Amino acid sequence: MTKNYVHKFFDYLDYGRVFRRVSFIWVLWLTTETFMWAMNYAAGPTMAQGLDKAAMIGAILGPIAGVQAWVMKIFIENPPSKQEDNV
Repeated sequence: MTKNYVHKFFDYLDYGRVFRRVSFIWVLWLTTETFMWAMNYAAGPTMAQGLDKAAMIGAILGPIAGVQAWVMKIFIENPPSKQEDNV
């Protein structure tokens, strides 16, 4: 009996594309937090000036753009199926 519930749970994870949704929400949160940090860093008083500030912000925002591209690739390559509507 427990095996049936476990099987249903894993079916929900597969057909409901839970990883896909959680990763999208995580990337939205991560992008927001990083962007807020970059704005505060750029506006705040730091020892870095001009290009040094821009290089620091670019070094932080660059990897975030790669993660965004990876998650969007997941969404584009795996469109929702009809089976998702029934879960």
